[in-house]
Amino acid sequence: MTVQPQVLVIDDDADMRMLMGALLEHLGARVDVAGAAEKIDLVKLQSTDLILLDLVMPTGVYATCLQRLIDSGTRAKVCLLSGSSAQALSQECARIDACGLQTTQPITKPARVDALAALLATLDHAP
Repeated sequence: MTVQPQVLVIDDDADMRMLMGALLEHLGARVDVAGAAEKIDLVKLQSTDLILLDLVMPTGVYATCLQRLIDSGTRAKVCLLSGSSAQALSQECARIDACGLQTTQPITKPARVDALAALLATLDHAP
C-alpha cells in the first residue's frame, strides 16, 4: 500500500486554496489548507511532507507564516507559489534555505497539473 503525501497549502486567496486542494487531492495527496499563520496546525505540520506557500500575500502575512514554519522545526519541503519573476523566486528560496527550511523548485501561478504531479513525485511518500 502506498502512503499518500500530506500537503499543506498556505494562500490568502480562498479560491486558490480550494483549487490547489482539489488538484492535489485528485493527484493522490492528503491536503490541509491555511489562509494565515494562526491557521497552521502545528501538530499536523509534523507529519506534513510538502508545504505550498504563496509568496505574495498581504503585508506581514507571508512573513508571519514563514516565521511560524521556521519556529515549528518542520522537515516538510517548501514550494513557493507565485507569479513573481524567476529571479525573485530564486532569491526568496535561497533566503528560506538559509533559515533552515528546504525548498523545492518554485511553481508559478496559475499552477499546472503536470507541475504539481512532478512535484509530488519528488516526495518520499509519492503516490
